[in-house]
Amino acid sequence: MNHTNICLIAKKELKESFNSPMPYIFSIVFFLLLGWFLTSSLFLIDQASMDEFFASMPYLLIFFLPAFTMRLFAEEYKTGTIESLATLPLRDTEIVLGKYKAAIVFWGLMLLASVFYMAALMLLGSPDTGQIMAGYLGALLLGGFYSAIGLFASSLTKSQVIAFLLGFVFCFVFFLFGKAAHFIPGTWGALLAFLGIDSHFHPFLKGVVDSRDILYFISGQILFLAGTLYSFNSRRMNKQLYLIPSSGIMAVAAIVVMTNLFSQKLFMRWDWTEDGRYSLSHATDSLIHKLEDPLYITFYSSEGLPQPHGRKSQYIRNLLQEYHTMSRGIIHINTINPDVSEDIKIKCRKAGIDPADFNQITNDQLRIRKGFMGMVLNYQDKQDKIPYIKDINRLEYDISSRIKHLVSRGKKKLVFLAGHGELSPHTLKYGLSQRLHTEFDVEYTRLSKDPHVQPDVLFLVGPQNPFSQEEINLLDNWIGKGIPLAVFLNAKAINKKSFTSFPNKTGLLPLLTHYGIQVENDFVLDSQCQKITVQSRQASFALRNAVHYPVFVLSNNLNKKHFLTQSIDVLSFPFVHPLTLTAAKTSQLKTTILAKSSDISWFSPGLSSLEPYALPNPKESDPKGPFVLAAMVQGSTTSFANPHQHIEAVKIAVVGTSFFADPNMPHPDGNVLFLVSLAQWMSQDAHFLAIPTRGESFKPLKHISNFWKPIIKYYILIFLPLMILICGIFYWHIRQVKKKQMALSHFS
Repeated sequence: MNHTNICLIAKKELKESFNSPMPYIFSIVFFLLLGWFLTSSLFLIDQASMDEFFASMPYLLIFFLPAFTMRLFAEEYKTGTIESLATLPLRDTEIVLGKYKAAIVFWGLMLLASVFYMAALMLLGSPDTGQIMAGYLGALLLGGFYSAIGLFASSLTKSQVIAFLLGFVFCFVFFLFGKAAHFIPGTWGALLAFLGIDSHFHPFLKGVVDSRDILYFISGQILFLAGTLYSFNSRRMNKQLYLIPSSGIMAVAAIVVMTNLFSQKLFMRWDWTEDGRYSLSHATDSLIHKLEDPLYITFYSSEGLPQPHGRKSQYIRNLLQEYHTMSRGIIHINTINPDVSEDIKIKCRKAGIDPADFNQITNDQLRIRKGFMGMVLNYQDKQDKIPYIKDINRLEYDISSRIKHLVSRGKKKLVFLAGHGELSPHTLKYGLSQRLHTEFDVEYTRLSKDPHVQPDVLFLVGPQNPFSQEEINLLDNWIGKGIPLAVFLNAKAINKKSFTSFPNKTGLLPLLTHYGIQVENDFVLDSQCQKITVQSRQASFALRNAVHYPVFVLSNNLNKKHFLTQSIDVLSFPFVHPLTLTAAKTSQLKTTILAKSSDISWFSPGLSSLEPYALPNPKESDPKGPFVLAAMVQGSTTSFANPHQHIEAVKIAVVGTSFFADPNMPHPDGNVLFLVSLAQWMSQDAHFLAIPTRGESFKPLKHISNFWKPIIKYYILIFLPLMILICGIFYWHIRQVKKKQMALSHFS
């Protein structure tokens, strides 16, 4: 096989294609649609992300790649040029691969042009380039797969229209397999999920490159190219397909099937995201290597669960396999299907794993099916469990934090102070925050001279009533004993119904100022903020609008060098006050900033009304950010209550709002992870973990005025189509000039 011949065929096909207006028309429509998918929600979600761009690929390529490949063989058959092509000193394989290379080069040029979108996003924000590169790799493989299908369809007929329809149908079948798998239970559903492109393309969108997915697309291309060669041979020999020996194509199909089956057992996986959010963290690695005895993890999963739960079960198995591999065999994984027998179901329920309800469509009816998806962890004589695995985005945290709990020798005592309207720890028993109660002995107590508890960590969350001087002295006494203190304090109280604020006189501000952190009275406003839903009435109608609320600050300006925040993408600070660091440089107190607002934050001095539609825009005279939102102090100093008393070990963390910990607020998972990590770190837990959740990364756009947003949006939308149109006209003009020159030369 001669590579030069392949390149000559590809060059010929590309030249003929670009001499026609069709590729330009296809490209213009393609990029108009892609640009619309990208820009329609760009400023709505305010994220520098190409997720919508890549997610639209499977839909659009079903139409566009068969439209490009439809002429590659069909036109040759129709015009009879295939006969002259077959008489050239070219092998059939070289002809097929040359035409396929033309399709791949065309698709590669399209992807290369689309880099404009990535460049635009990089100017507007800081996208995850690793995730985008994985998306491009997935798009290249998907395009190659569809091109091979389209080429095969073109080899079956003389009609370009029929070739396009066949290519579209074949591509649509593989697209449909992934969608139909959601409605077909059992083995057939799992088979369709594997055959469909969804389960193989979506990991690339997240930034995960799996050898099994690469092999799926490459083996699919090989299979359809082999089918194209088989069809072309039959045409060249003037015989029907069924008259040509099919042993070769059957052998290729068998090799493809066996290779894909083998790849399920032996595979590699790469996480291209910037923060490695889909790989086991170093904290998990460190924890696993501290295991002294074998750890047994039993995963109870029903077979034949409807999609997407079937794929979720497979993901969990793969993740557990990573734990086994990382531990070098000290972690033992056992997967059990409880539906096999009633005895196993009873054993499963005794272990604390109860069945869950799954929606399943059977015979065109929606039915509820009982199934299991939980796990039990056993270490020495201890046991922990995850009754139902609902969210796989934070599964590493759920598993590793339970391992940490199992290997820990006794629990530290976390005490929430009470008596002044503080947040109760009982409100933090649900969701991710329940780990506080799992990993600590949590108590709720008032300040007294003779406390019945001896805390390892103190939490003071949102006091609303004044502390007496005696209580402040008692609190200072606990600080003097070296007990770490975390304070979540509002300088102003909030009436959430009327959106008004008023001074919150707790008496704690002088105490905190003495130890190096002062909570200011004003609210931080930030254009990088959360949205809230505001309900209003017009006539007899109730309207709900989502509006940006600058006092709900979103901070990704986090201290990535500190354990508390190094694995967190974003934190939410509703109604937050800026912190001023008051520790003198000559003091032995060391101040560490944990979180700041963005560069587009400000505060309006004296602001008291927080009504969403009446918040002021920043003025020239307003102080501008970034402002400190969370900080901690460590070191030695003198006592607040007794200036003559020296304290050796002060450890105080301050967050400028108690709503940071309020479970009724719309928080990202990072807030609760911060709380758990803060308690772990302040208690000097030897097995401290800061394991990231696997949710979507936070990549906000730069602040752009409303005037520029539509201009930027339409510029991104029309730039590429306009450039393609100009290039097409320019190329047509050059061809016309060359034709005239050739005509003049021939005439002369």
